[in-house]
Amino acid sequence: MDSVSNASYASDHYAFLQHLHERLRPEVYLETGVEHGSTLQLAQAQAIGIDPQPQLTVALRENMCIYEQTSDDFFASHEVFGLTGHRPIDLAFIDGLHLFEAALNDFINIERYSHAGTVVCIHDVLPSTVKMAARDPQPDGWTGDVFGLVLALREHRPDLFSATIDVPDTGMLVLSNLDPANTTLRDRYPQILAQHMAIDYARIHEHRNAVFDLVPYSEAIVDFLVESMEVSRARARVRSACDFLNGEPRVRLGDSRLASVR
Repeated sequence: MDSVSNASYASDHYAFLQHLHERLRPEVYLETGVEHGSTLQLAQAQAIGIDPQPQLTVALRENMCIYEQTSDDFFASHEVFGLTGHRPIDLAFIDGLHLFEAALNDFINIERYSHAGTVVCIHDVLPSTVKMAARDPQPDGWTGDVFGLVLALREHRPDLFSATIDVPDTGMLVLSNLDPANTTLRDRYPQILAQHMAIDYARIHEHRNAVFDLVPYSEAIVDFLVESMEVSRARARVRSACDFLNGEPRVRLGDSRLASVR
């Protein structure tokens, strides 16, 4: 099968991910929701793709492996470190089923195999219309309610580095400073689902720039984000060392900004 032309992706999430790959050079890349395989093909090292029904329009290279399963089934049936030679995931792209709980599950599972420098990108967090944010598939473009993950992680995981980028056409949430030992999302899972799946996007849409702290997209912004993530991780390591020496674990408070959109 022929490769898809990069030119057709020049202004969307493909270009964003391409620039991230060039900057980060991940040794292990994982992607949920492979579809045509164009973004999986960006990886120059080991690439793990997960999609129950891939529709590939690119040729698989030796470094690429696709598992034709749902992501929940994949993580339940595979020990990822066994596939990577005990190397953690360096970069992940979540673009599977467009539902809040599916994206949340993918992030929880990916974090188990991460390190502080892992970068996770979550697609479709900025619906351009209220209709696109419906939980049922829409014929004219569908993001589902993945947008709720921006708010959920801001509230329940303020320790993460988080930035919502206005990448055409439906945005990208970029996360780093991951912690594979953190169980907050698993521990609060029922609470998070009840709290965030009930949010009505119609109440957010007109104010989404402010609600999501939206960052305009450019290659310079990607470079700045990579540098900011490196600084954030360095500060986190210093704080952890200070907490250990002082014998005082840090107490992290939730973000109260969510109350304004309920």
